[in-house]
Amino acid sequence: MPTRLSFLSALALTTAVACAPPAEAPMASGPTAADSAAIVAIRDAEIAGLAAKDTVMSYLAEDVHLLPEGEPSVHGIAAARAWFAGFGAMFNATVSYSNQTLVFSGDMAVETYDALLTMTPVAGGDPMVSPSKGIHVYRKDASGNWKLAIDMWNSNAPMPAAPTP
Repeated sequence: MPTRLSFLSALALTTAVACAPPAEAPMASGPTAADSAAIVAIRDAEIAGLAAKDTVMSYLAEDVHLLPEGEPSVHGIAAARAWFAGFGAMFNATVSYSNQTLVFSGDMAVETYDALLTMTPVAGGDPMVSPSKGIHVYRKDASGNWKLAIDMWNSNAPMPAAPTP
């Protein structure tokens, strides 16, 4: 009888453990003031870098993806530097951001924004002002530093009308 009782006790304990609700995973801590400040610093570096034609772009992730409007996507920091160098050869540009929303999820953050991009042709001519909107995706790298991983933007201008047949 003791063996049967031990078996039934073990069975009951195993059943209780197996049927118990799973333990809740510890909640990840939310973003800190330092996280938010790091994102603002990246945005400020992007604004200053565009105006200064800085192609070092230390705020970009090594595997960055740029998704410029009307162009193929650009992958990797070397390609991003080349893209911005080409852009800088054609335009003197400034950008300002407004209406930003920033949402954190662990080591990722997503920002939506409205922007005002002003491009003055280097060869001369009137400035072109492009109201636009976009998305920035930020990611912490292995050393815990925030980097811009995805940058997508497009103009608010309406699409051209389809040609009439």
